[in-house]
Amino acid sequence: MLFLLLFVIGLSVGFVSAFFGIGGGAVAVPLLYWIFPDIGPQVIIGSSLGMIFVNSLVNTYNFRKMGRIADKKLYLPIGVFIIVGVLLGEKLALVLTPKSIKIIFGVSLIVMALKSMFAKVVKDDSTEWKFEVSFMLILKAGIASLLGGVIAGVTGLGGGVVLVPLFITVLHMPFFWVPVYSNIAMAMGTCAGVTGYMLVSMPKPPFAPDSFFGYLQVGSVNWGIIVSLLAGALISSKLGAHSSQKIPQKYAKWLFVTLLSLLAIKMLLTA
Repeated sequence: MLFLLLFVIGLSVGFVSAFFGIGGGAVAVPLLYWIFPDIGPQVIIGSSLGMIFVNSLVNTYNFRKMGRIADKKLYLPIGVFIIVGVLLGEKLALVLTPKSIKIIFGVSLIVMALKSMFAKVVKDDSTEWKFEVSFMLILKAGIASLLGGVIAGVTGLGGGVVLVPLFITVLHMPFFWVPVYSNIAMAMGTCAGVTGYMLVSMPKPPFAPDSFFGYLQVGSVNWGIIVSLLAGALISSKLGAHSSQKIPQKYAKWLFVTLLSLLAIKMLLTA
């Protein structure tokens, strides 16, 4: 029954992740706190990062098959900065209280929702978006990625809820390309994050210590939870990737704002 519940959550995570480029942690983390109120936030965060890592790799592969291939001159510096941010965020998560982490999570979503609400949408016909690599561009992308990484490491988000609005507002990136670059950045950042959380020892889950979930916990990362979520996410991620090409950007933006607002309210009410 628990596997089925996580599988259904995974279906929504996979679609949202590929459609918006936010990794799915914004959906998965609040629901995991609700399902598992008795396990430490580090396990929730570590498991969320593990799920986002695998899902982001799959999304990136799907985008490449569709011909949406990112330029390494931009995504490599972004990846380096987000890795540094995730590692810094992990250190903070180990000293913060569960309530503080939930409040940071909720406030982060509200800020990003407001940022996205007032972002200027680039025209839909910009699938051939070009950019010139410059020091200022790399600096802006680096700062956005560093901030996204810190939020990811503290909350279990993939960093996408920070990267998506900042890519749109700071880099003026068309929505067509946002999920492509965001998923690559999240794959790199969460790889570092899940590795770090696997090295932090936590007790087996109290709800099922001798079950599938108990045996597959490594440090603070529960691969039983991850596998259950991915079983659903991998089915729906391709649909999300295709849908992101068909929905007008102005509608996609408001769907994104609504999603972040609802999740933020839910998290702050339960903090």
